[in-house]
Amino acid sequence: MTAEIDLFGIFIPTPIVLGILAYVIKAGLSRLLARWPLGRRMCGQPVYEIAMFVVLFAALVRATTFLNP
Repeated sequence: MTAEIDLFGIFIPTPIVLGILAYVIKAGLSRLLARWPLGRRMCGQPVYEIAMFVVLFAALVRATTFLNP
């Protein structure tokens, strides 16, 4: 993983960018899952959403390290 991303001369740490991207993806998946009956019946919804964020964040970190050796 690269240390930082240059955005118009401002260096932003990569984990912050990946965290924001993971949150946006999680929000979209949560809305999509809320439309299905199984998603509404899920118990422990906050725990499930935190777990989904962690899995997405880890996948994005893994993808950046795979693409940038």
